[in-house]
Amino acid sequence: ASELEQMMLREEVLEKYLESRYAAGDATLPLLADAYGGNQDDSGLLVLLKDIHAYSKSHPQPDAWLDSAAAAFTAPDIDTFPWSDFLVREIRAELSGLAQSLAAILAQPGDIPLPWLALCRQELGELRTLAAMEGPLSLLLTSMAAFSFAALPAAKDGDAADNQALQKGREGVKKAYRALCDHFCARSPQTLAKDLNDLAPLMAGLVALVRGYDGELAAEKRRRNLLDFHDMEHFCLQLLEDTRLDVAPALREQYAEILVDEYQDINAVQERILTLLNNGHNLFTVGDIKQCIYRFRLAEPSIFLARYHGYAADAQTGERIDLNLNFRSTARVLETVNFFFQRLMNQETAGLSYDAAATLRPGRLEEGTPSELLLLNRAERKAEGPPAL
Repeated sequence: ASELEQMMLREEVLEKYLESRYAAGDATLPLLADAYGGNQDDSGLLVLLKDIHAYSKSHPQPDAWLDSAAAAFTAPDIDTFPWSDFLVREIRAELSGLAQSLAAILAQPGDIPLPWLALCRQELGELRTLAAMEGPLSLLLTSMAAFSFAALPAAKDGDAADNQALQKGREGVKKAYRALCDHFCARSPQTLAKDLNDLAPLMAGLVALVRGYDGELAAEKRRRNLLDFHDMEHFCLQLLEDTRLDVAPALREQYAEILVDEYQDINAVQERILTLLNNGHNLFTVGDIKQCIYRFRLAEPSIFLARYHGYAADAQTGERIDLNLNFRSTARVLETVNFFFQRLMNQETAGLSYDAAATLRPGRLEEGTPSELLLLNRAERKAEGPPAL
């Protein structure tokens, strides 16, 4: 089936399925529609159901993933929810950014009034302590709630006038910190855990709807003799995992080498297929995490990163070859690329440090012309409206 055909089929089947659930008096459906449907209809719920259904299909065992997603909301406290460690890393990264901003403000030339300097240095220390804090999410949130920016002490008129940039910059950091606290610390960790636990029945109902929709969609595709890409992946996986058929051993004997390009855009189903097909020493993959642009198509770059780091840590598992000698671009272009990625890419934000192994080196003698950087202010473009015809 074409992509357009698949899209129209999914819309048609989902709408009919939800109509049948409304007619059957599904008690959870109105609650889900109120929570996720939107202001005037349940269109938001339809999008959510389709997204969850599609994402589940990127896993080798969709039903198991759906079960785990629903069970996540039954954790006993905020620190045992599966996304707690992720939130700790994200919040610490935000706090680190705020600390760097305040440090840069204090490093600007000029005479800062001593009371202001003492207070700002104290606030900088608090931000750095929070950003470096080890421990569970509840400890971080409680510590953040206990800290707030104080008002600047009174200063001479001349001092205040000479330090307007400091006042403005510090106010920006202060507002950003307050927004972070409003988002995560407005409720106690215990209350947050209870709120998530209260959502557990709703999430179980959501998963049940996804399963029901999946069944209806599969039945309609069988009736029309249609397959989509997810079907082909999962039918292939079923054949390979069925030990009664011995398909996987036969194919392992057939293929001398398995070569995979754009490995950064693989998903868990495809990785499982490759695992079943390779014999342990005939898989060659090529990828570049900087080029991972298909997460919207359910690519999972963490698979690439696991192999990238795993090979470096244990050569027995495989050999890593860093293809950092670039023959396509000039030295000036590579300098520009390296300049930005060295600042944007690190272990915390991208799962990979842009170190010497990742830095691109020119393979051509041509230096090239200086790079030109064009910045587009999307907010200004949006405010201006569409161009006149």
